[in-house]
Amino acid sequence: MAGLVTILREASRGNVRDSATLVESTFVLFLGVVRSFMVIQLGVVLAFIVGETPVNEAVIAVTLAAMVWSAVFFGMLVRWGRMDEKAVGWGIADVAVAAAAMTCLAYWLPSDWHVGSWKDWSAAYVAVVSACVPIWLRSIPKAISLGVGLTAFYVAVTYPGNAESVLAIINTALNSVAVTVAAAVVAWAGRLMAAISDANRAEAVRLASELQLAEYRFHMHNASGLLARLAANDVPAPIVPTLRAQAAAESNRLRNQLSSPTASSAGMRGVTLGEIINHALAGFGHLPLEANTALGRDAHLTQAQGFAIESALISLLYNVQFHARASEVTVHADCAEGNWEVSVADDGVGFDPATTPEGFGLLHQVRLPCERAGLAVTIESQPGQGTTVTIRGPQSRR
Repeated sequence: MAGLVTILREASRGNVRDSATLVESTFVLFLGVVRSFMVIQLGVVLAFIVGETPVNEAVIAVTLAAMVWSAVFFGMLVRWGRMDEKAVGWGIADVAVAAAAMTCLAYWLPSDWHVGSWKDWSAAYVAVVSACVPIWLRSIPKAISLGVGLTAFYVAVTYPGNAESVLAIINTALNSVAVTVAAAVVAWAGRLMAAISDANRAEAVRLASELQLAEYRFHMHNASGLLARLAANDVPAPIVPTLRAQAAAESNRLRNQLSSPTASSAGMRGVTLGEIINHALAGFGHLPLEANTALGRDAHLTQAQGFAIESALISLLYNVQFHARASEVTVHADCAEGNWEVSVADDGVGFDPATTPEGFGLLHQVRLPCERAGLAVTIESQPGQGTTVTIRGPQSRR
């Protein structure tokens, strides 16, 4: 029992992250419960038919064989702990045992015992075996076909000599088919949900890794720009305190990132556009900055939108500070008809988007993160006439 017990014990401790493994182990448990009760039922039948005439030793031997086989079959599955390719051979043997048992009972038992009497236990046994087929045979069409075929075999060996019980035979067969189809549907749905769960978990891990990498690049890009600026010999003395304050803020962001590698608190909770803008503009008071946010400050953002916009605004303001040589910077927000937008416009040196590729900041810290969050980014610029970057998106519900 090591396989199944180990899997369930580790699952209870939270150490099994593979949903497919848990589903297959659950199927083993289902099969085990069903077959265990089948063994008990056959034992009860055996106790009643021993010594009864005209039951002979062959019928007793068949019943014992079915009991032993059911126990051995379940024991092997428990040992493996889950359904896999190894179970197919045993499943085929299970169907063969059921067919052989039906044939033997039909031959050795009186015909009037075949319907409405548990002395001929083949009908119940076939239903249990058919219910187990979709568990070890993953192809749903093949599993249903095999289960239906086994039921048809039951009808073929039971009907001769029992024509007056045809209604009972048909209903018994239909019950067996219903059990087979229901088991096939449950097996298919369980495995599908496990596959979806595992795929979603893998996607979450991938997205979390991408988010951490994006945050790392964000901080490294901004911190390296600040260091380069502080190291320059032509830094005007009045702005040195501001650069040092920004460097201290970036240092705090990096320490927070290392101690708790998640998005910033402002970006990861449901917030308004005004809150995001205020948080992003903190530390840029030395710039010739004007913020016109009254029209859009109450727009509600999702967590992903908030984080993307905060990172984009900080990156854009650093670009203005390090490269634009602007005399005026305007941050504007607006909201109308369920949509909002925020823009950063400067009157700096600008560039030609047709001939100049977007740099690391514009591409990896503005455009791509915003587009992944479902936002539209527009960049307008001309040499000597400044740059305007606009981010647009729909409001989220509270």
